[in-house]
Amino acid sequence: MRTLWMQVHGLGYDGMASVQVNSGAWIALSNDTVSVAEPGRSYGGIGGGFGTLKLTVPLPANTVVPGANTIRFRFNHTDGVASGFRVVAFNFLAGDATQLVDPDAFA
Repeated sequence: MRTLWMQVHGLGYDGMASVQVNSGAWIALSNDTVSVAEPGRSYGGIGGGFGTLKLTVPLPANTVVPGANTIRFRFNHTDGVASGFRVVAFNFLAGDATQLVDPDAFA
């Protein structure tokens, strides 16, 4: 199983943002669809006490392909206060949680 690991700043509420890998379905980022790493999870996860969170998103089989992959991020809607979010870092993880893309490959 492959997962998408992300470090994201400014996710103020469930469903604020979504991610898409290649031509797969959009996945809304919520406490029900992602795993939030500690300590963010203990402080409410998305919408909780931490501004920057580390998340893992499980991906359906065959979503990640050999070679080039396209990752899209989408701001879904505002709560009247928020106007966006920032993806600080991301990578694909193998089943044993090792990063699949060399961090130096990102510009």
